[in-house]
Amino acid sequence: MYCVKCRKHTETLKTTTFTARNQVDLAAYHHDLCYANHQDRKTRNDVCDRQMLRELDRITNPTLRERVDNGIVRNIINAKVNLGLGLKSPSDAIKWTDRLAEKLHKTALTKFPK
Repeated sequence: MYCVKCRKHTETLKTTTFTARNQVDLAAYHHDLCYANHQDRKTRNDVCDRQMLRELDRITNPTLRERVDNGIVRNIINAKVNLGLGLKSPSDAIKWTDRLAEKLHKTALTKFPK
C-alpha cells in the first residue's frame, strides 16, 4: 500500500508510474503529490491535508480494506489538521486550545459570576 511506504523524492514521485491498490492508496498518492508541489508548511497543512480528507470522504462502496485504511489515515490527518501539527510557529498550534479554554470558561463564568 502506498501510504505505508516511505515517501519518495520529489523528482521520483512525479516521474514514477503509479498504480493504486485502492481508493485510499490513490488519495495518499495525491496527498504526496500535493506536498511535492507546495514547499511551505502552511499551504501543505491547509490545502493538502484538507484535500486528502475530502478525497477520503468521496470514496464510494469501500472494501473492508479501504474502510480500515480510511479510518487509520483519516484519524492521523484529522489530528494533524485539528491540532495544528506541522505548523512552523508554536503560537499557531496553541490557538485552538486558547479558543477551547475560553469557550469552556465562558459558560462557567456566565453561570457563576463573581
